Amino acid sequence: MSRSTAMETLGSATVAPPWRTDLSGAPPEIENPFDSQTVQSALGERYEVVRYFVEIERISECPFLSGRIRFTPLVFFDDQLVGWKWSYVEDLIGKPVEAEQRVSSFGVFCDPIPGDPERNPGPNAGD
Repeated sequence: MSRSTAMETLGSATVAPPWRTDLSGAPPEIENPFDSQTVQSALGERYEVVRYFVEIERISECPFLSGRIRFTPLVFFDDQLVGWKWSYVEDLIGKPVEAEQRVSSFGVFCDPIPGDPERNPGPNAGD
């Protein structure tokens, strides 16, 4: 499958993540495809790895919100889709893929907003 066909099939999307904050350090939205990088195979060939986010997991609530963004890769060679999954990338480069490539962790301080139960759960929250 060609790169353009694969990218059209998966499409693109912009998602508002589970954090909302006025403080810097966290993106206000996440786009698919997320990013692209070039890797070199064990044989010296150059491949493009395009990461798509597949899950945004919130671990904690305000005032410190933390979580993870999980990615899955598509692998292209000469503008052709040749593989996907992290196991394919590991076989290709001949070593394990770093955890930061698979998952991105985030942590931001968020300010309570009156009337917003997600960011200001109120005095009886957790009872």
